[in-house]
Amino acid sequence: MAFNYKINLDNMLGIPEIKAKVMVPVMTKLVIGVQNMVRDAKKDSPVRGGHRTFNPNQRIGGTNRQSISWKREGDTLAVFTTSGYGGYLEVGTKGRNGGRGMPARPYIFPAYERNKTPIMNSLRGLI
Repeated sequence: MAFNYKINLDNMLGIPEIKAKVMVPVMTKLVIGVQNMVRDAKKDSPVRGGHRTFNPNQRIGGTNRQSISWKREGDTLAVFTTSGYGGYLEVGTKGRNGGRGMPARPYIFPAYERNKTPIMNSLRGLI
């Protein structure tokens, strides 16, 4: 499950020299916002007991929480999880053969919702 936010300054500015001057501060603000979003998503990620190995000092559970991260590819920032089941936690599952399935327990989208206004406010005056 990934959240992508893409900003295309070509449409707004059109002049490469201006874009180059604006892009660094814009991406800096966006990266700070995405890092805050990841922090909130980790805080909100569902965690249950899980299993313990023979090491009594090992944490129980939290695999999805630990796998939440972000990356930048060009002008795109993505928040994602590599646990293999983070998307199922976010959106839930549909039961098979009349089964109940698993209800959604969103954690990435609420983190986005909490951080989108601060991110947009931080961009005011830069563009």
